[in-house]
This record gives sequence, structure tokens and C-alpha cells, in this order.
Amino acid sequence: MSQLILLASSVQQLDRCLPLLAHFGSTPASSVTIWVIAEAKSSLAAYANRCSEQLSVESRVQCVTENETDLLHRLSQCRHVDWFVMPYAGEQQAFFSNLFERSPCRTMLLDPGAEFSGEVGRIVELLNDESDSIGRICRANPKMAERKLAFDAPDELTAADSARRRELLVDRLAELQLQSNDLVVTAVQRTTKPNGDLAIARQLLDLDIPATVVILRHRMGWVEHTWSSIEKKIFEWSPPMEREARMELAENLADNSSLQFEFVAMMCAATCLAAFGLVQNSAAVIIGAMLVAPLMTPIMGAGLALAYGNRPLFGRAGMTVGVGFLCALATSFLFGLLVRMVQGAEVTPEMWARSNPSILDFLVGLVGGSAAAYARTRSHLSSALAGAAIAAALVPPVATAGLQLAFLPIATTPTRCLPVTGPLLLFTANVLTIMVGSSFILWLSGIRGDHRFGKKQRWANRALMLLLILTSLVLVVVVEH
Repeated sequence: MSQLILLASSVQQLDRCLPLLAHFGSTPASSVTIWVIAEAKSSLAAYANRCSEQLSVESRVQCVTENETDLLHRLSQCRHVDWFVMPYAGEQQAFFSNLFERSPCRTMLLDPGAEFSGEVGRIVELLNDESDSIGRICRANPKMAERKLAFDAPDELTAADSARRRELLVDRLAELQLQSNDLVVTAVQRTTKPNGDLAIARQLLDLDIPATVVILRHRMGWVEHTWSSIEKKIFEWSPPMEREARMELAENLADNSSLQFEFVAMMCAATCLAAFGLVQNSAAVIIGAMLVAPLMTPIMGAGLALAYGNRPLFGRAGMTVGVGFLCALATSFLFGLLVRMVQGAEVTPEMWARSNPSILDFLVGLVGGSAAAYARTRSHLSSALAGAAIAAALVPPVATAGLQLAFLPIATTPTRCLPVTGPLLLFTANVLTIMVGSSFILWLSGIRGDHRFGKKQRWANRALMLLLILTSLVLVVVVEH
């Protein structure tokens, strides 16, 4: 037999929630268990017992403590829980909201209308329910007169900022002319999404409307529950960016990902510096080239495009990176021809060091791209250092390839070193890992599109998968050489 569990901490919560319970069971045989937080309120437990005797189904009352860990453990031990119901009222709103996010079973957060008579009128579905939790409520209400969808285009609501979303909610609910017996229902698919269903649900709960507000969350499997806990911790340690900061960063990256003369000039200058350092076997000069290289912005622009699902931006950023690569290769090749005429062709140890790519070199791009993206999302961190990390992975290898191309044929090649192709493999692998790493960090920082399996989201998923496949292929070539 399935059961419905109601958690309450006051007489008012019991009086307002009990009339609604008959409309949420999946079958007439469902039992009701009332959990009362009544450590020092024996009168509340007695009142709950009197209320349970008036219910038409099997019911019982249990006293529980106001301890989140204990309650979650008790829930995990319960079998056949159809709904775990909690009110959203009183001084314990934050406590109930946190339980709602972490509950392992199908969960419901209620804000009952003050004048609910016991019979449901309309059920207004705020957003499309992919888990069919709302459908279960409808099946439990065979006499329900009408079921409406408040927003035909939910993307408009989920993409709006907080103030605009509140205006949309108020206007749309006012048009529906809600009555005290109506239910406004929405289902939360992911509780940790910074601007998603839970944010909408909280704003809905805070609105002063006559109808009963019902927030649903489907049962989580152990994989989803573990991932949800990890996401929550990540957002606690590194909060997502504010909307204004996200828009400013996205606009800056998008504008500077387009091909400009300044980018080409700085790329050529950085390559010349790197070539000087490589020919002179001077690490100090190579570091100077890292600080000048402008490759960070277009590669992060490609990462932003993956996070947003913006194909035109990815194309512009990819073209900029490609032109930058060709400029660097041509500049270093011409520089190599000049060096060959002046002092002869000699491949230095600094050049050979970038001709033997290994698995560890992949981590340079991944960590560098992640660090660059994180630094750009935090105003108090220096993005110049992150730019140097990216340049370390890109400019010297391209300069090495151009110099070695100019020095061909090379008389002596150390074991496992690959002239020209080795540095190019290293460059390709690092570009791919930087894009993947930066897009992941930007996504975690809240810079993401919300297209719910639309074309943009499908394109972003496929592009990311293609990058990962290409990275794997390059890794296989590196390992086998």
C-alpha cells in the first residue's frame, strides 16, 4: 500500500494542509502518515491524532525532531511513499525548502489558500511537466472541471531575470482570475539550476494569490541525488555570477571574438617574441611572449558559444583562432628563414621540448582554460595570469612548428621527437581542451542557455561531443608515437 506523509509543525499548518490531502493520493487505498515536529508540544501531537481519526483512509501520527539529517534518513527508510508533503509557511520556510531540495522521494511543497473549501476547481499548470507528476494529481481529481497551461512558451519565463519573471507571473495569473479552490501547480525538474524551475517556484510561492500553490519534485534516483548534492556544494562554494556580470562578460567575449587588426598584430608580435626565446633557448623571453599573446579571448568565446548554444559565435571565434594560428605559423616560418640566413639552422632544446607531446601536456590546456575562464568570472582575480597560462600552451608550440618548418631538413632528431607535427599536435590538443575546460567553468558560473532540448542545446551537445572525440583521437596519436 502506498502512503502519503505530511510534515507539519503547527496547528495552522495541519488545518490548512489536511483538506488538500485527499486530492494527492494516487489510489483510494493510500494511507496517510502525519509527522509532527512536536518535541516540546505534546498538544500538537494530540491535535494531530484527533485530525487523523477524521480522515477517510488509514492514518497514523508520528513525532519527529527538527533535524534535517534525521528526517532525510527516515524518508530513505520508508517504502512506497507516494508523496512527501510539506507546508511553505511560518518561521520554517527555509527548513522546509531545504528538505524539498534534498528529499529522495516524490515531494510536494504547499502554500494552501486561506479559504480552500475542500473541492478543487481548476488546476493551472504553470510549466510543462516532463515527469508527469501533475498528471498524477489530475488523475486523483476525476471531477476537476478544467486543466490549463499558464505559459505556452515556458522558455520566455525561464530565461527572464528575477524582476521580469515576477511581472510575467503576476500578469498571467491575474488574467486567469484565480479562485480560492484553484490549484496552481508546477514541477521542478532540477533543484540546483541557478535560474531555473526552483527559482520560478520560489517566486510563485512569494506571490499573494487566492489559490493554493503546489510545487512538485519527482523522485530522484541515486545518480541524480548524488549529482544534485555535488551541484549544490559547487554553487555554495562558488556562487553563480549575477545577471549583470554575466551579460557584461558574455558581451565582452562575443565582441572580442571577432577578427580584428589588433588581434593579428598582437599575435604576430607574440610569435616573434616566442621565436626569439626558442632560438636563443631563453625561457625568460618565451614568458614575455605569453604575456602578449591575445588567444585567450577567442578561445573563451568558443567556450561561451558551447555554454550558450550559440553557433554563429562559435563560428566567429573558431575563424579568429584559425587566422591567429596561420598568422603565428607564417610569422615564425619567416622568422626561421631569416635566422637560417644569418646564423644557420639549429633546433634548440626549448624547441625539442615542444616536439614530444605527452598525456601530461593535455592537462596544461585543460587547467589553463579552466583557470582563465574562472578568472574572467571573478572580478577580483587577474585575468592576465590566466591569459599567460593559455599562451604557454599555444604560442610556443606554433612558433616551434614554424621554425622547424623553416629549418627543414633537420639533420638529427632526438628519440620520440616529431619535428613540425609534434608541436602542431600539441597545439591542436590544447585548443580543444581549453575550449572544453572554459565552457564547463562558464556553465558552472551560470553562463548558459536554457533551451530545453531545442536546436541550440542539441547543437551545443553535438559540438562538445565532437571536440571530445577529436581530443581523444589526438591523444591516441600522441600515445602511439
